[in-house]
Amino acid sequence: MKIYLKSCSLFEVKNTVEYNLINGVNLISETEDEPCIATDNDKTLISQTVRGPVFISVCGRSCEQILSNSRRIIEIAPNVVLKLKVGLESIKACSILSSNDVSICMCGIESLTQALISARAGADFIGITGNNFSENKTENIAETISLINKYEFQTEIIIDYSDQLIESGPDAIFISHQDLIGQLDK
Repeated sequence: MKIYLKSCSLFEVKNTVEYNLINGVNLISETEDEPCIATDNDKTLISQTVRGPVFISVCGRSCEQILSNSRRIIEIAPNVVLKLKVGLESIKACSILSSNDVSICMCGIESLTQALISARAGADFIGITGNNFSENKTENIAETISLINKYEFQTEIIIDYSDQLIESGPDAIFISHQDLIGQLDK
């Protein structure tokens, strides 16, 4: 299982890279539920520090806005993965971007159908938040993973860190620096 640090701090990224704890970084943006407040949140430096993917959110209401904003972000570094919140316009943008070999993480997935449509649109990564994924979260995430594998989609399932949800068998987790270090400092 891969571990992607959920952070926006260059210090936290360097700290976890030094100990070889992570495979990449999920950059927290200013528009998320827990906005980035770190003063050392340089996307370019973070992208250069990490060998693996660096997930960066792309905003936009229309496919055209998403595509326009994406062009600027993919110039940051070759390891950038665009994070798009699932929706009709995002699915359209995902199809266009993925056909041009741009890595996409479709996030905010709340159902099996959204996950399958995202994979079909070419998403390289699917971010499932357990809080939004119906009542029987572990079973539903496991079923999603099973169907993604059955239909041989080339996508990686990522969940927000939770000991309970890890049992569902995701390919990777998004975990905060505090939770990651807390697991090791017990």
